[in-house]
Amino acid sequence: MRPVVFALFCAAAFPAFADPSEDPAHYGGRHPDTAGSTVTPLPADVLSALSDFQHPEAEALRAFALSWQRAFEAGDFAALAAHYEPDAWLVTAHQPARKGRDLILTYLRAARAEGATPRFRFEQESLEIDGDYAFRTAQWWLSVLRANGTTLNDSGRSFAVLRRGADGHWRLWRDINTPTPDVGPVTAETFP
Repeated sequence: MRPVVFALFCAAAFPAFADPSEDPAHYGGRHPDTAGSTVTPLPADVLSALSDFQHPEAEALRAFALSWQRAFEAGDFAALAAHYEPDAWLVTAHQPARKGRDLILTYLRAARAEGATPRFRFEQESLEIDGDYAFRTAQWWLSVLRANGTTLNDSGRSFAVLRRGADGHWRLWRDINTPTPDVGPVTAETFP
């Protein structure tokens, strides 16, 4: 297991290893006194490796996620096509994998069929960039207002592998989405 991946696992599985300065509310707004504790805070260089949010490509990847969201909500399938590698996969719960950009777009078009209006919210949880690959984990919420007036709400977690092409643009290569019980449901506050 690569050291950064192991460090990410430890930080997620054992929050005491995470840098409390990142989330003061976690400790009631103050850093806990660790004197006499067996927990050793991680060194600053390891903490910076835990998240590539400061990586030079991190902003491009955030912009990519927002661009995908806008294209999906607008039903702009030409723009959505530009977000996928030709050999991309999309894996969703209780569905066969869609292998290839064309099958993914067919699935996304069907999700927008018959006048459905989707809203999508995406919150990145982790990002690791390794050369021309980025590994992203995020929580997501989806609300679809159907033409008949009913609403479909869903939420979960996504793990995506993005690949940077020879043209310098990031595209989805593997995208796995599944409902997870620890991601809260869609509520009135989900889409302000």
